[in-house]
Amino acid sequence: MRRHFLRIYKKAQIKNHYRCAYGKSGDFYHVDHIIPLHGENVSGLHVPWNLHVLVAPINLAKGTMVIQEYIDHSDRVLEARKHRAK
Repeated sequence: MRRHFLRIYKKAQIKNHYRCAYGKSGDFYHVDHIIPLHGENVSGLHVPWNLHVLVAPINLAKGTMVIQEYIDHSDRVLEARKHRAK
């Protein structure tokens, strides 16, 4: 018997992330890779433990950044806006 990288139940977990994203009402959601598939410094995998659901505008703004990089970047942008407003 051939061993598969992702077993059937792991594939089902991935499908569940997509069902969750598209089943939400109101805002549009995306399934995001926590570690981007083609990041600048790292590359993640398309596996259940590397996926989460984000609101689409945040995912689009995040691009290929790791979530912590995006948070740090957002904090710097907010600080710069505060300084300009003074």
